[in-house]
Amino acid sequence: MKQSHIYAFLGGVLVGGIIALLFAPDEGTETKKKLCRKIEEDNHFTKEQIEHLLNYLKRKVLEGIDGLEEEIANLEEQLENINKNIKNE
Repeated sequence: MKQSHIYAFLGGVLVGGIIALLFAPDEGTETKKKLCRKIEEDNHFTKEQIEHLLNYLKRKVLEGIDGLEEEIANLEEQLENINKNIKNE
């Protein structure tokens, strides 16, 4: 990236920040309080989502383990049958 593009980008960020501060509807302390409340709400929501996802994954792993155990039992039975057939021949 050219150096002039970087300066243009940083200048835009600076101007945008100044405009945002000038036209902000609330004082800084009130905005901070609102942001903190929003972060706490989102944090709680995120924790619930993570717990839901973990429960879902645990369920799927257990289902997978059950399926694998069934598959292993089937394969063991097939191997026993093959072994019996080999001995009989």
